[in-house]
Amino acid sequence: KIELSGNTVFPEKRLLEEFRILNSSLFDESIFQEDMEHLLRLYSDNGYPLVQLSPSEFWIENSHLSTKIDIDEGPLVKVHAVRINGLKKTKEDILLRELTVSPGDVFDQREIDESLRRLSNMGYFQSVAVSFEPIDDTNNVILIFSVVEGRTGQFSGVLGYNPSEDEIGEQKFTG
Repeated sequence: KIELSGNTVFPEKRLLEEFRILNSSLFDESIFQEDMEHLLRLYSDNGYPLVQLSPSEFWIENSHLSTKIDIDEGPLVKVHAVRINGLKKTKEDILLRELTVSPGDVFDQREIDESLRRLSNMGYFQSVAVSFEPIDDTNNVILIFSVVEGRTGQFSGVLGYNPSEDEIGEQKFTG
């Protein structure tokens, strides 16, 4: 059994759906930890990246372990601005058009992850990371995408040689 307190954004029934441990006959700490991470992700995907979960009580009831989880949802967070650090050759506009998150959006971890994926798939960068910086006394953050540009302007490919001759007697190169 899991009791929740402090939740106002989601109904208790919806939050309990994240707990696979409730379908288990034995308590498994790793499953419980994964369930807590799923709950954190649910909040983060819906504008509450500052949520805090605190298991506050554990007790045994009818030979089953029960717990109470206190939830501090924190404020609804919005993206105030998006910054890109680390650019040397690539123009910022090229990256900004790949992002699925923009100023004014409610914080959504899924969209931030999709933006990271898109930047990584461009093939321009050795590494791409994201962080956020809270703006004092507001419920806004600045998203900071940090990139390390890779080497550009290189050609790569495969060239093969087939020693067989074609109908005219010429040897062929393939690529």
